Amino acid sequence: GDSLYFNGCQIRQAITKPLDLTRA
Repeated sequence: GDSLYFNGCQIRQAITKPLDLTRA
């Protein structure tokens, strides 16, 4: 459970970072 949640966070960050860069 924890590992899956952690992996999900990593994937979200990997997708969110580029999106934030695009916004800025």
